[in-house]
Amino acid sequence: MNLSSRTNFDAQTSALKDTLVNFIIPLISLGATAFLVLVIFYPSYRALPKLKHDKEAKEVLNNTLESKRNTLKKLLDYMSVVDENSALVKDVLVEVAMVPELLTQIDMIATESGLEVTKMNYSFTDLGVAPTVNETEVSTATSSSYKVVNVTMGAKGNMEQFTNFLRNLENSARLVDVESFRYSNDTSEESTGLVITFDLKSPYLFVESTAVTDDAVTLDITDPEFTSMINKIKGLKYYRISIDEISSKVVQEASESAEEKTTQDVVVEEEDALEDNPFGGN
Repeated sequence: MNLSSRTNFDAQTSALKDTLVNFIIPLISLGATAFLVLVIFYPSYRALPKLKHDKEAKEVLNNTLESKRNTLKKLLDYMSVVDENSALVKDVLVEVAMVPELLTQIDMIATESGLEVTKMNYSFTDLGVAPTVNETEVSTATSSSYKVVNVTMGAKGNMEQFTNFLRNLENSARLVDVESFRYSNDTSEESTGLVITFDLKSPYLFVESTAVTDDAVTLDITDPEFTSMINKIKGLKYYRISIDEISSKVVQEASESAEEKTTQDVVVEEEDALEDNPFGGN
């Protein structure tokens, strides 16, 4: 009896083992597989598009940096030329208003053209962020202040002098745009010329660059268009005007005016004295 019971128990145990091996363990394995799929593999699968995009972005950045390095190495080889060209461009589009120099330059150009300047005043306009060549704003990594000096000038002269002024203004180094102009016949006595009013604008741009590694450097100093632009800038007429020269000129003119007035006063006093006593006695 005991032997029979033990045999039955062994049979049941063997059947249970077979059941565990055939059903429960595969179920556990299936559950573990499903868990791994849901927790590890599926999120990784979902991240594949983003990883692919990141990989492509890194490749683009790598190519950009490689191109930037090559461009900067070329610029370093021509550093003296780059510095010279940069100085010329800064004379055309200045970084600060430099109003006394601007007004003096416009007055000099007008005088050289034969015009008589009768009045001149100025104001400022803040245009914010400077536009680029393709009419988009500059990079957000660049802090820029784009402003304009507005100059209103009145002058007298003839048509030839008027056209000479426009031509000389165009060929001057500092950028000055003619916004508009008006002219009419001069109605004053003994004058057959024109009375002209100019509305001029001279922009200035201050740029403060910050360190940016992923922006491409597109400047190519060997490009024919760039070379042509620099040659055109070199052909402009530069007016090297300093504040000291302007101040000295103003003081000299004031001194000459005072001396002239004193001389006129002396002459008037002598004429009055002569009228009072034409014979020169006391």
